Amino acid sequence: MSHIGAQSAVAFRRPPDEGASITLFCSKTSQGEEAECIYLQPGIALKALKHWFEVGGIADATPLFRAVSKSGRVGAARLTDGSIARIVKARCAAAGLEPREFAGHSLRAGMVTSAAERRMLAPRTGRIPAITWRTEHGIDLLGVIAQRNGVHFVRRNGEGHLEKLFVPFAFTPTKFGGWRAWFRCSGCLQGCRVLYGVNSLRCRKCRGLKYQSQYDHTAFRLLDRASKIRCRLGKPGSSGEPLPPKPRHMRWRTYRRLEWLVSELEAAGWAAVSAQVYAMRRKLR
Repeated sequence: MSHIGAQSAVAFRRPPDEGASITLFCSKTSQGEEAECIYLQPGIALKALKHWFEVGGIADATPLFRAVSKSGRVGAARLTDGSIARIVKARCAAAGLEPREFAGHSLRAGMVTSAAERRMLAPRTGRIPAITWRTEHGIDLLGVIAQRNGVHFVRRNGEGHLEKLFVPFAFTPTKFGGWRAWFRCSGCLQGCRVLYGVNSLRCRKCRGLKYQSQYDHTAFRLLDRASKIRCRLGKPGSSGEPLPPKPRHMRWRTYRRLEWLVSELEAAGWAAVSAQVYAMRRKLR
């Protein structure tokens, strides 16, 4: 059940007495991109799910987790992620656990479980799980050993000896409780999602790397941002042209704000272009 989140909608595909193939039209992992099918074996969890379908009058392809009023009436709207977090904390407190150490994401499968499902682990073989890729010299391997406080990366150097590099985790609190793990850069000691390097790993700022947009001139960055807003409104157009009508489901306050923002961005962008052209002319003189 760890794949089923607050936004999930399910449909049974076989009699529950024989187990059930459940289609998740929206889950924590698919995010609405495509339906995901999982199988539940006969047991307590499946009986509870079947009972919930009967009591709540839940039809196929409708939200699974719903609010229940004090009178016992099951609502039609789905629970929010905040409601899931509060329920988990309340049940943990009732069980004598520390509520601050648990959150809605505590119901999800952990990193080791997810890795096992993707066949990234090699249990009972004594081998280090590795990532492989092809190079011009053949196949290269990078061993990955995950621990609670960080990750060990293992690889062979040019002389064939094993080298180990440890990257610790940095943890930050999440909105509804719990903690989120990041890689800790050994240079600035800040948490980050991506590290760069071969013999040592550093974050983008420590390596002095830039995003592609940071190489563009300021004028083109401003005009490009205005063009993206025009596309968001449904009709890309040239700078200076009137904006398309307000989209159907957009608030007028949002539309007016975007209209003002496009005007300011295009004015600043063309002013920067004029300044750049004037500077180039002065150099040519």
